[in-house]
Amino acid sequence: MCLTNASEIKTAEKNILVYKELWFGVTSPYQSYKYTKGLQEKDVKIRVSEIKKVWEGYHTYNNKVDVEHENKVHICIIPKNTKYVNGFYNGELDVKNRASENLYYVGKWTLMNFLKAKFLCIFNVNLNK
Repeated sequence: MCLTNASEIKTAEKNILVYKELWFGVTSPYQSYKYTKGLQEKDVKIRVSEIKKVWEGYHTYNNKVDVEHENKVHICIIPKNTKYVNGFYNGELDVKNRASENLYYVGKWTLMNFLKAKFLCIFNVNLNK
């Protein structure tokens, strides 16, 4: 997955609700990274290339409807104070995405997980290590 038309790197001022497409349970389709509930163990440095692309980082969708396979939608949060960048999915200007240096994995999309994530974001609960 490639983030294109990337903006400048920002620092999250609050928790940001995002969505991820995961296969075979909790595995990313592009890097075969296995997600665990909670904050991921590894921070990934994000860099915006000269041609405004981001290859590294935890890539996510801003909107649930943009995830290609509805049954593979998972809920995540970019924690407050985490560096992230806005852009688009593989040049598709109608599919807004983000890449971040870390990610808090909530779980597969269910109403209960969605409400939990909304609570964590609305009340800006500290999700960092």
